[in-house]
Amino acid sequence: AGDDARAYEVLTPAQGLVLAAVLNRIIPANDVMPGAGDVGVARFIDGVLVDAPHLRPRVIALLNEADARERFASLSEAEQDGRLREMARHEQDAFDALLRAAYTGYYSESRVLAAMGRSSNADSASPPAPFDTRRLDAVRKRGPKYRDVATARRTAPGGRS
Repeated sequence: AGDDARAYEVLTPAQGLVLAAVLNRIIPANDVMPGAGDVGVARFIDGVLVDAPHLRPRVIALLNEADARERFASLSEAEQDGRLREMARHEQDAFDALLRAAYTGYYSESRVLAAMGRSSNADSASPPAPFDTRRLDAVRKRGPKYRDVATARRTAPGGRS
Protein backbone atom coordinates (compact mmCIF):
# COMPACT_ATOMS: atom_id res chain seq x y z
CA ALA A 1 0.00 0.00 0.00
CA GLY A 2 1.54 3.29 1.11
CA ASP A 3 1.17 6.69 -0.42
CA ASP A 4 0.84 6.31 -4.14
CA ALA A 5 1.99 8.67 -6.87
CA ARG A 6 -1.21 10.73 -7.09
CA ALA A 7 -0.63 14.47 -7.34
CA TYR A 8 0.78 16.27 -4.34
CA GLU A 9 0.45 20.02 -3.96
CA VAL A 10 4.09 20.77 -3.07
CA LEU A 11 6.03 17.54 -3.43
CA THR A 12 6.64 15.72 -6.68
CA PRO A 13 5.28 12.16 -6.91
CA ALA A 14 8.85 10.86 -6.56
CA GLN A 15 9.42 12.98 -3.42
CA GLY A 16 6.12 11.71 -2.02
CA LEU A 17 7.26 8.12 -2.48
CA VAL A 18 10.61 8.84 -0.79
CA LEU A 19 8.78 10.56 2.06
CA ALA A 20 6.45 7.57 2.48
CA ALA A 21 9.48 5.24 2.70
CA VAL A 22 11.16 7.57 5.21
CA LEU A 23 7.97 7.71 7.27
CA ASN A 24 7.76 3.91 7.34
CA ARG A 25 11.18 3.87 9.03
CA ILE A 26 10.36 6.71 11.44
CA ILE A 27 7.10 5.01 12.46
CA PRO A 28 7.28 1.44 11.15
CA ALA A 29 4.38 -0.98 11.04
CA ASN A 30 4.11 -3.76 13.58
CA ASP A 31 1.59 -6.54 14.23
CA VAL A 32 -1.03 -4.04 15.40
CA MET A 33 -0.16 -0.62 14.07
CA PRO A 34 0.28 0.49 10.45
CA GLY A 35 3.40 2.31 9.30
CA ALA A 36 3.21 6.08 8.87
CA GLY A 37 3.99 5.86 5.16
CA ASP A 38 1.18 3.35 4.68
CA VAL A 39 -1.63 5.54 6.03
CA GLY A 40 -1.18 8.77 4.09
CA VAL A 41 1.08 10.75 6.42
CA ALA A 42 3.15 11.88 3.40
CA ARG A 43 0.03 13.63 2.08
CA PHE A 44 -0.53 15.17 5.51
CA ILE A 45 3.03 16.54 5.46
CA ASP A 46 2.50 17.80 1.92
CA GLY A 47 -0.47 19.75 3.32
CA VAL A 48 1.74 21.11 6.10
CA LEU A 49 4.16 22.32 3.42
CA VAL A 50 1.30 24.11 1.66
CA ASP A 51 0.56 26.04 4.86
CA ALA A 52 4.20 26.46 5.95
CA PRO A 53 6.20 27.47 2.87
CA HIS A 54 9.25 28.28 5.03
CA LEU A 55 9.61 24.52 5.68
CA ARG A 56 9.49 23.50 2.01
CA PRO A 57 13.16 23.90 1.09
CA ARG A 58 14.31 22.21 4.30
CA VAL A 59 12.02 19.18 3.96
CA ILE A 60 12.73 18.83 0.24
CA ALA A 61 16.47 18.98 1.00
CA LEU A 62 15.99 16.17 3.54
CA LEU A 63 14.16 14.05 0.97
CA ASN A 64 16.89 14.69 -1.59
CA GLU A 65 19.51 13.70 1.00
CA ALA A 66 17.55 10.54 1.88
CA ASP A 67 17.49 9.51 -1.76
CA ALA A 68 21.07 10.61 -2.57
CA ARG A 69 23.73 8.11 -3.63
CA GLU A 70 21.25 5.19 -3.64
CA ARG A 71 17.48 5.11 -3.66
CA PHE A 72 16.27 5.15 -0.07
CA ALA A 73 13.63 2.47 -0.72
CA SER A 74 16.28 0.07 -2.09
CA LEU A 75 18.41 0.23 1.09
CA SER A 76 18.14 -2.36 3.85
CA GLU A 77 16.29 -1.28 6.99
CA ALA A 78 19.61 -0.93 8.83
CA GLU A 79 21.00 1.25 6.02
CA GLN A 80 17.82 3.34 5.98
CA ASP A 81 18.06 3.85 9.73
CA GLY A 82 21.71 4.86 9.36
CA ARG A 83 20.82 7.38 6.68
CA LEU A 84 18.07 8.81 8.89
CA ARG A 85 20.46 9.12 11.85
CA GLU A 86 22.91 10.93 9.59
CA MET A 87 20.17 13.30 8.40
CA ALA A 88 19.05 13.96 11.99
CA ARG A 89 22.64 14.85 12.93
CA HIS A 90 23.31 17.16 9.97
CA GLU A 91 19.90 18.80 9.64
CA GLN A 92 18.57 18.64 13.18
CA ASP A 93 16.02 21.48 12.96
CA ALA A 94 14.57 20.30 9.66
CA PHE A 95 14.51 16.69 10.83
CA ASP A 96 12.78 17.69 14.09
CA ALA A 97 10.14 19.60 12.10
CA LEU A 98 9.62 16.51 9.93
CA LEU A 99 9.28 14.32 13.04
CA ARG A 100 6.70 16.64 14.63
CA ALA A 101 4.66 16.68 11.43
CA ALA A 102 4.97 12.90 11.10
CA TYR A 103 3.71 12.22 14.62
CA THR A 104 0.92 14.79 14.32
CA GLY A 105 -0.26 13.30 11.04
CA TYR A 106 0.09 9.72 12.24
CA TYR A 107 -1.85 10.11 15.47
CA SER A 108 -4.56 12.10 13.66
CA GLU A 109 -5.18 9.32 11.14
CA SER A 110 -8.42 7.38 11.64
CA ARG A 111 -6.82 3.97 10.88
CA VAL A 112 -4.18 4.58 13.56
CA LEU A 113 -6.80 5.67 16.09
CA ALA A 114 -8.86 2.57 15.26
CA ALA A 115 -5.81 0.33 15.76
CA MET A 116 -5.38 1.98 19.17
CA GLY A 117 -9.03 1.30 20.02
CA ARG A 118 -10.00 4.96 19.76
CA SER A 119 -12.17 6.87 17.39
CA SER A 120 -11.86 10.33 15.95
CA ASN A 121 -14.73 12.78 16.16
CA ALA A 122 -14.26 13.36 12.43
CA ASP A 123 -15.34 9.77 11.82
CA SER A 124 -18.29 9.98 14.16
CA ALA A 125 -21.77 10.42 12.72
CA SER A 126 -22.97 12.13 15.88
CA PRO A 127 -21.46 14.93 17.94
CA PRO A 128 -20.03 14.19 21.38
CA ALA A 129 -22.48 14.12 24.28
CA PRO A 130 -22.97 17.47 26.03
CA PHE A 131 -20.77 18.02 29.07
CA ASP A 132 -22.61 17.42 32.35
CA THR A 133 -21.79 20.53 34.40
CA ARG A 134 -22.94 18.75 37.58
CA ARG A 135 -19.56 17.03 37.49
CA LEU A 136 -18.09 20.37 38.61
CA ASP A 137 -20.34 20.76 41.69
CA ALA A 138 -17.69 19.53 44.16
CA VAL A 139 -15.16 21.98 42.75
CA ARG A 140 -17.63 24.85 42.98
CA LYS A 141 -18.45 23.98 46.61
CA ARG A 142 -14.77 24.14 47.59
CA GLY A 143 -14.58 27.76 46.48
CA PRO A 144 -11.53 29.54 45.13
CA LYS A 145 -8.12 28.10 46.01
CA TYR A 146 -6.05 31.12 45.16
CA ARG A 147 -5.04 34.31 46.89
CA ASP A 148 -6.84 37.41 45.65
CA VAL A 149 -3.89 39.61 44.73
CA ALA A 150 -5.89 42.86 44.78
CA THR A 151 -7.11 42.19 48.35
CA ALA A 152 -3.67 41.03 49.49
CA ARG A 153 -2.08 44.27 48.23
CA ARG A 154 -4.57 46.46 50.11
CA THR A 155 -4.15 44.58 53.42
CA ALA A 156 -0.39 43.96 53.33
CA PRO A 157 1.90 46.24 55.37
CA GLY A 158 2.91 49.12 53.14
CA GLY A 159 0.15 48.21 50.69
CA ARG A 160 -2.28 50.67 49.16
CA SER A 161 -5.40 51.49 51.12
